[in-house]
Amino acid sequence: MNGKLQPFGRAAPMLESLDRFIDRQLHRGVPIETAMRAYDKMRSNEIWKNDEYQVSIDKNMWHGFGDEVVCWHLSIKRLDQKPIHDWRDLQAIKSALVGPKHEAVEMYPSEDRVMDVANQFHLYAFLGKNGEPVMFPLGVFDQREVSGPKEAKIVGAKQRALST
Repeated sequence: MNGKLQPFGRAAPMLESLDRFIDRQLHRGVPIETAMRAYDKMRSNEIWKNDEYQVSIDKNMWHGFGDEVVCWHLSIKRLDQKPIHDWRDLQAIKSALVGPKHEAVEMYPSEDRVMDVANQFHLYAFLGKNGEPVMFPLGVFDQREVSGPKEAKIVGAKQRALST
């Protein structure tokens, strides 16, 4: 935690057989066409792991922002299956697997689109067709600022120490 992560390595997807997957999905009431699309998507995703996290990257995520950009969907989970939500870790994962100059967002969807079935978190990064960074037209555009406990205390805030 705290943004100091071990390097990621490419991992093979651990998929069960198509028949077993389809059977389990049908038992859950999932239509066969939906189950088959989900299996194909899981097979095409890149899987990355380190000692703490597993990240599945869908580099062909559908989006409605036109043909000039592509969207990468990062599905992130801890190997111990505990909740994440350490901003520094998510930032480090984004920088390691998408790029330090790239931006990504975590979305809090409308209630009818909520997907909350596991301690899994999702980042969406937009890239130009050639992989170049795409800046989101929101957020802070002033000077970069990173604080430790001493600097935060000056303005009456609390911050944990930075990793070194």
